[in-house]
Amino acid sequence: MTELRSYILLASYPALVIFVTDLFGPGLRWTKQNRSREVPESLRRRDESRGRVLLVFKYLLLLIVTAWLAGGFKCLYVSFASHRVSSWTSCFVGVLAGLFLLLVRRVAATTPLISQAEAIDYSLGGSTTIWLAIFLTAAIAEEPWRALCIRSFHYGPRLGNVATAACFSLAHLCGLPSRIMAGNGIIIFEVLVGLSLGATFMATGSVSSAFLASIVYYTGNYFRIRRRYLPTPGLGAS
Repeated sequence: MTELRSYILLASYPALVIFVTDLFGPGLRWTKQNRSREVPESLRRRDESRGRVLLVFKYLLLLIVTAWLAGGFKCLYVSFASHRVSSWTSCFVGVLAGLFLLLVRRVAATTPLISQAEAIDYSLGGSTTIWLAIFLTAAIAEEPWRALCIRSFHYGPRLGNVATAACFSLAHLCGLPSRIMAGNGIIIFEVLVGLSLGATFMATGSVSSAFLASIVYYTGNYFRIRRRYLPTPGLGAS
């Protein structure tokens, strides 16, 4: 992969979120017309409901773009079919990494900075079904993108992991609405998650390990937040 194409790949994820799927939401139109960021509650809820479905679309679009820049789905698959350790070891490392991230997040959630952000977390709205679909498609799309970015970065995989984690966090922060709430604590933690997922891939040479780490962490954290802030069944299902 050429240097220019590797930079395009790196920027593709946040660019897709910002410029492709979030330009015509009702909340954004209202903001432009009224020159105010105080969007009415009805429009905010409509944006959130629409945004959850669009998240799945964004990840599928990211997978297509990643495969195109890699030379096709076949080339993408061949690039990551091999790994340095056995399949069982890759799976074990992936699950362990996901559980470790989940433990660190649980400890971090005891601080006011993180707990206040979690109390208004985007994942408190919407059904469990749509969120599980989001986490699955996200892992399927994000981890090949992350691995290809790290492998193709021209200043080495370590700096590639840092650059990829920054773009990963930016993509999660952007969008209508954001997948992570604005706040230094959450943003910094999301960068650490990106670095950890990249390190998991680098340690095993296997996309499957990073895929499992992502699934374990995000689904586990989702159920933890819902259990803590939505104790009454049926709340947040809209």
